[in-house]
Amino acid sequence: MNKIEIQRVSNAEMVEHKYKLDYALGGSPPLRPPTTEEKERLIAYWGEGINLLLFREGQLVGGAISSTMPQNVRGKLLPMSGIWDVAILPEGRRQGYSRQLALKLCAELHQDGQVVSSLYPFRESFYTRQGYVTFPQSFTVSFSPRPLASLLNFPLLGRVTRHRYSDVFDEVRGYLSQLQQQQFNGFALRSEASERVKLAWYDPWVALAHHDNGALIGLMTYTIDEYKGTLYADRFLYHTSTGKYLLLEWLARHIDQVQQVSLNIPPQGRPEKWWPDLALQWQANVRPMGRIIEVEGLAGIKVGEGTFTAVVDDPLCDWNEKAFSFTSQDGRLQVTEVPRASSSLRIQALSALVYGTHDPADFNVLGWGDPPPELQEQMRRMFSR
Repeated sequence: MNKIEIQRVSNAEMVEHKYKLDYALGGSPPLRPPTTEEKERLIAYWGEGINLLLFREGQLVGGAISSTMPQNVRGKLLPMSGIWDVAILPEGRRQGYSRQLALKLCAELHQDGQVVSSLYPFRESFYTRQGYVTFPQSFTVSFSPRPLASLLNFPLLGRVTRHRYSDVFDEVRGYLSQLQQQQFNGFALRSEASERVKLAWYDPWVALAHHDNGALIGLMTYTIDEYKGTLYADRFLYHTSTGKYLLLEWLARHIDQVQQVSLNIPPQGRPEKWWPDLALQWQANVRPMGRIIEVEGLAGIKVGEGTFTAVVDDPLCDWNEKAFSFTSQDGRLQVTEVPRASSSLRIQALSALVYGTHDPADFNVLGWGDPPPELQEQMRRMFSR
């Protein structure tokens, strides 16, 4: 029988092996080996997290990387680990090694105090079996900016200024932190140190939308590929209507420079309602997924009134396999271990409630539990979608 060993390694050790694993993650073979400078940049960019390498009989066949970042989960910033670059080389595939990596990674995350985990899946069904649930769909929308031309004559209460990201890093970071804490369930941010390292290879334009009173009310980070080409915005964020229309007016200023704009839109965005005659072309993005690593770590998130008890079924994280009481107290969730419970839920169901991804009536068909109608209604009151 082949001997399998999974090692937790430092960033410096991981970077020496990563380019072997990149066979499974992109184009290959590489044109050249990474330079020392590129390796050092990656080591710094990864920041704090967990790196795993999987060996079979001493030969590298797989690995995974995770980075620690806080995530807004129903109004509370929880310790979250973003998992990425999970890779199994062809000689190790179809032998259960991805699940072994997932099992080991969850144990390490638990040991490090991570409460939740998120990732972009190579296949949703695989990670659903590991306890993850799929988040709402985000989109990239493309359109000609020409219909926005009439915005140029509208007296908006504010103005937009253009900068390089590196020149306004602190202001951008502050605004993203504000949105994370106040608005977006599931919003995670990499560490400030990691984002500063990223500037070495990605330093886009930033359009900052300020209200007349000086308050920052929207931002867009973007690049332009060529004259008469496309303006690509990976962030198009705002928290007021004026902020949104200031950014759209900024796009209108490019109608003679670019033929198309392409915006990354979060799930709650409704670009079809922004302006008449925008012939939107929609492209679905890869949907992220999330799961609970530590059930008791959910204490303190915002919930509606109610209470219920459930035994949690979580084979990947056996420390969660207990009976719990979930109770709202002053609008915050209290999680308490109890001797027995009136219902049973798989970890996918609890993750779905917390992230607001599924209605409790879906759980039976999905195989995540079978809460009776009265309990479903209780869950809806506590965990509004």
